[in-house]
Amino acid sequence: MPLGVAARPGPASLPSRLASLRGVRIDQRPSKVLHLLPEDDVPAVRDGALRARDGAGLRHDQVVMARSAPLALAAVLGSNDLMLCSRAQAESWGLRWRALADPALERVSVLIGDAEAVHALDHADIGQSIAAALGAAEPGA
Repeated sequence: MPLGVAARPGPASLPSRLASLRGVRIDQRPSKVLHLLPEDDVPAVRDGALRARDGAGLRHDQVVMARSAPLALAAVLGSNDLMLCSRAQAESWGLRWRALADPALERVSVLIGDAEAVHALDHADIGQSIAAALGAAEPGA
């Protein structure tokens, strides 16, 4: 499922590139911070975000791992910070969301089980149910 940036409701536009978080030296406002959720503390997401941070010339404290989703949400609602999340998560929290084009990051979930467990789940609609549970699809879609 594609990940993007989410921010509190308001008129300001959302970035589509991580590099847009780079501040201007004249600007005295605090730089925006991108909070990564604990579920994205995996190499595919975390390392991609950190490589993009470094390539864009952002400070190390501008892309951080949140200790929990509620703490990340509080930081976003109480400031101009951003959160990396799925569209479904942003909508459920009442946040504005925009896909992140650079870097393009995706959250991938893997179902692990033994052959017997996998066979028991071998139903036509199980894929949609799992996707809906993970926030990747609408239930019954």
